[in-house]
Amino acid sequence: MNEAILRELVDKALARAISFPEILATLKKEGVQSYHVDMLRREYRFYSRSGDSCVMGVPLVHDGVSSEFSASSLESINRRVQSGQAGYPDFVKEGTAAGCAYYIVYVEGRKVRYFGRDGEEYIQYLPSPAKPQAGPAAASRSRTKTADINAPVETTFAFLADPLNWPRYAVVNLRSVSAGQDGWYKAVTKFGEGAIKVRPVRELGILDHVWRDSQATWQVNCRVVANGGGSTVMMTFFQPQVMSDTQFDVAMEELNCEMAALKDVLEKS
Repeated sequence: MNEAILRELVDKALARAISFPEILATLKKEGVQSYHVDMLRREYRFYSRSGDSCVMGVPLVHDGVSSEFSASSLESINRRVQSGQAGYPDFVKEGTAAGCAYYIVYVEGRKVRYFGRDGEEYIQYLPSPAKPQAGPAAASRSRTKTADINAPVETTFAFLADPLNWPRYAVVNLRSVSAGQDGWYKAVTKFGEGAIKVRPVRELGILDHVWRDSQATWQVNCRVVANGGGSTVMMTFFQPQVMSDTQFDVAMEELNCEMAALKDVLEKS
């Protein structure tokens, strides 16, 4: 790592003279594996895969770190920065107002972890760099999860058609669900605030739904069909562009636990 280049990079970010994708590309070129930003101490720490590191003070301008942590506010300013509608100084000011005291950017892992003063945490996955396409865009990777459940199809369908039931089985990813507006339900996931909308068609066994949070937006195709006196649930997940193959594989492994929990909850009810 060249400390002079890293200092210049930070100065450009504070002067709104460089975009976030350009920052990540330069850091990767310099061999930076991750960098840590302490908003309270106004300090940067850079780490390379080879074990090198450097520390530098940075004149971060903000009005102090709020004691109230807001993942949705962090998500909002991040989207504006990534789209070019805001710059790094805006993130510093709004991020600290949203309670971000410290954050870690994993350059190669394309993930950011934000921490509040009392241990609150919000995880953001960064979009993967666009890959040139020689022809039509390739299909996304997908996984279909199934569960054979010893419960009547009507019972299973009704349970899944109501997102208020979902925290009982989505034990890895979902913390709570409450009623929203226009068919949307407010959700709190392990990544922060989110939302759920289900489009049920009972006569066809369709329970397609949209699940979105600060990690990604998932369009899930779901079917519930009769299986003898029981039922079978099938959910197909497509890999969002913001997730790497490894991140998608981990998410799919976690869903195995949730499908098992769905079977258990319905068979015991």
